Amino acid sequence: MVMKRRWGFALVEVMIVFAVLSILFGGAIFISTKIGHANMQENMFMAEVDLTNLNEGILLFTTIEGTAPTSINELFRLGYVRGTNQTPWGGHYQIHVGNTFPYAWCSMPDGTVLGKSQYGI
Repeated sequence: MVMKRRWGFALVEVMIVFAVLSILFGGAIFISTKIGHANMQENMFMAEVDLTNLNEGILLFTTIEGTAPTSINELFRLGYVRGTNQTPWGGHYQIHVGNTFPYAWCSMPDGTVLGKSQYGI
């Protein structure tokens, strides 16, 4: 008895491959979502550290110069703060000088402002 040669795949074989690929892609999407969330938290932490350093530079500038800085760039230019005036999201840090003590702040991509709540403003 001669067996006829079979071409192609059975429906069960195709379904098994589809199930395995679905599990793999589902896991990849879950992991990438977690990584994106962790990256946002890391950027937020880096911005808070930068804001702390900028606020210390503002305090030092105000103590030594006797006046508040007019801009964040002035702090960098005169050496009160090192680095660049760039947030982890590509924006720039700002300085608020008003009736209160000056403070540094920045905006996150979703519009949330970092820096104001640290001083209860």
